[in-house]
Amino acid sequence: MGSRSSNPEILCEMCGQPTSFLIKTKIEGATLSVCRGCSQYGSAVHEKPKRQSPLPTRKAKPSQRTVAKPISPKKTRVERPQKVLKDNYVTVIRQARRVKGWSQQEFAGAIGESFSETQAIESGRLVPTDIIIAKIERELQIDLMEEVMDIEVTRTSTPSKGTTLGDIVIIKKEDKNKK
Repeated sequence: MGSRSSNPEILCEMCGQPTSFLIKTKIEGATLSVCRGCSQYGSAVHEKPKRQSPLPTRKAKPSQRTVAKPISPKKTRVERPQKVLKDNYVTVIRQARRVKGWSQQEFAGAIGESFSETQAIESGRLVPTDIIIAKIERELQIDLMEEVMDIEVTRTSTPSKGTTLGDIVIIKKEDKNKK
């Protein structure tokens, strides 16, 4: 009926509970490996046996052979500084413009942008592009960008007990009951 395993530490892809075997089940268009309890929410997927290829296999030439590399934890992000627009860029721009004694119209002319665009940037309705940020920083002699550090995250071979599809389904059910 499904793929069975003797490993008791396998987790259901829907509810996240440990189980002794999983059943491949199609639930709302997605094929998942789920426990017996969650399999009732879909229909079991029957796998067709794989056929042997009628073509003969070729042996790799010595120069094409691959060597198994030791498996290391996968890094999803590497720690390196990045520059991002400050959260309070609207206030910084407005204060610097006022210190220079410029109206919004004069400011727009100084950076070579339209009045409506500078007005939208100063009100926070428009996030400036990198080119416009450079113009603003140059004319107002301010820094709108700040450095942030990415945190290095490594994946381990042990499954996490984070959010599962089952958690999302429960949340949706709770939301429907509130209406």
